[in-house]
Amino acid sequence: AIVTTESERHNPVDPPPGLYGGTPGHPGAFYKIHLDGTREKLYSKNNAVTFKKGERLEIWGVTSGGYGEPKQRDPERVLNDYLDGLISLEQARDIYGVAIEGKTIDWEATRRLRGIA
Repeated sequence: AIVTTESERHNPVDPPPGLYGGTPGHPGAFYKIHLDGTREKLYSKNNAVTFKKGERLEIWGVTSGGYGEPKQRDPERVLNDYLDGLISLEQARDIYGVAIEGKTIDWEATRRLRGIA
């Protein structure tokens, strides 16, 4: 099979921007997975990439940039995002300034992370 790929915002130097203090999104990517399992990155405007039977095309979608300052997001919503598997503990802490212990918010640590006395 011959595959042609074309998409925007696949350059890590120019990710989708955030708005009103939001963080940038993540660029997407195309990969050709060879029969031996090795991954070959394809450029977003590739033409006529040939695939052998059993090889796969892996597509990573572009994510949008954030809207608003992440540390102003309601901590309960951040907790729900974590519990729903949308973000990691590290992202909750480092991006949103929310400390999570188990399935609850550590409010004292969250205030420290957010610079609230």
